[in-house]
Amino acid sequence: MDGSAEKPLPVGSDGPGETFRLMCWNINGLAPTLPNIKLSKHKSLEGFFRDYQLSACCWQEIKLPEAKVTKEMACVPGYESFWATSRARLGYSGCTTWVVSPAWSPVSAQADCLGGGAEDIDQEGRVVITDCGAFVLLNVYAPNAGDHPERPRLAFKLRFLQALLEKMQQLSGSGQEVVLVGDLNIAAAAADVHPSFSFDGMYAAEELRLLHELMASYPDVWRKLHPEDTGCYTVWEERTNARAFNRGCRIDYVCVSPGLLPHVTSCEILTDLPPKWSDHAPLLLELRGLAPPAPHPPCPLSSSRNTRFNDPKQPSILAALRGSKQQGPGSSKAGKAGQTASKTAPAAAATLVAPERQPATGTVAAGTSSRPSPAQVTEGKEGQSAAASVAEGASMQLGSVQGEGSSQQGHQELGEDQGGKGCTTQEAPQEAGVSTQPPVPAAAAAGINKPGPSGTSASGPGGAGSKAGGKRGAAASKDEKAAKSQKSIKSFFGKKG
Repeated sequence: MDGSAEKPLPVGSDGPGETFRLMCWNINGLAPTLPNIKLSKHKSLEGFFRDYQLSACCWQEIKLPEAKVTKEMACVPGYESFWATSRARLGYSGCTTWVVSPAWSPVSAQADCLGGGAEDIDQEGRVVITDCGAFVLLNVYAPNAGDHPERPRLAFKLRFLQALLEKMQQLSGSGQEVVLVGDLNIAAAAADVHPSFSFDGMYAAEELRLLHELMASYPDVWRKLHPEDTGCYTVWEERTNARAFNRGCRIDYVCVSPGLLPHVTSCEILTDLPPKWSDHAPLLLELRGLAPPAPHPPCPLSSSRNTRFNDPKQPSILAALRGSKQQGPGSSKAGKAGQTASKTAPAAAATLVAPERQPATGTVAAGTSSRPSPAQVTEGKEGQSAAASVAEGASMQLGSVQGEGSSQQGHQELGEDQGGKGCTTQEAPQEAGVSTQPPVPAAAAAGINKPGPSGTSASGPGGAGSKAGGKRGAAASKDEKAAKSQKSIKSFFGKKG
């Protein structure tokens, strides 16, 4: 990786270097997880990171398109963030890495950069690489090959694993230490799956060969520290309440260069987080005696290069929605505001969600913290005219906190687990965070055509035609709700991936 700063060597676990604490976690959708964190004792992402004293946090399967990465997510105070989002399928896959800044601010960063001779490997938001000076950190979400017996994505998965291994070897060959974290969607051995599963035939021989070849050069840290432990898993199927019976698999890993093993002080599977937050458990790694990078200019993906998250006049989506509520539906003023918003909706929506294009490979949004300015305090007022046009864009945040079971809506299933056929993460778009319905017209959102107290609508005289139109609209609304409900049920209980 490119970097202008000189990279210090590790100084030894008993030397004067610093402690580096890293969390690796497949969160199974940031849309439902973020509200759960905010309602917990942590109160915010910042509180969550601080409570665990994290130097870096690597999450997989965020299930967000780039346009829906908000300032709240990207600009956690005291941290820089680096995102890889899927371009092949919106609301699918995705990884993000937060790194404490400025102490461990990355020298350089890349996303979706494995190559492997095929562009499709770098289209699904599966890799974020950050150069932290003493080592290069790879945050990875490996593909699921699909259900038995067809396993339609097996060839894609094998190409991905081969490209990942070659990337790690390339970094090591240039003299850099490597830390790999993430969901690799393979259990390494029979000891890593519940006895009720048949490990034989669970994975293709080539899958296991590639994983074992990788671990021969980059040891599995948790297994290195717990060589005899059994019954320790990182993923369980939600539909069968498998976690209650500890019927799971260990498919999430921390693998490091042999030169970093003397710096490892602990690597544990965390069991103190509520199961409803994700069907995976996090891993917490601690390294000691490492020197952070020397002071250096911000890398190309730092917040200073991303005006989307640093423009003090940039209204937030929630601020715009608050402005919409203050107008009130059904009033004539609200109707006129809705008509104005309808005409200006495309431009307003683009202003709210369109990120600055970065020169690096892959689809990445990056951010770092900044204290609110007076202009930011008034951002809610500035966003009122665009409120209705961004209602659909904010569905990721609102939908995740409304309705029964919202914390688990859209959560993936351990598809190959069904019938004892396997143990991998089944992939699906985040239904709760990414709306698949067409956007609601701004005029309708503002209350136009809603009958007033005098029998007239906001857009014209009332009458029999107006009442009939209202009945037809109500019937259509019921049909739409029923269709959405049926779609949600099929998405949650059906085969996904």
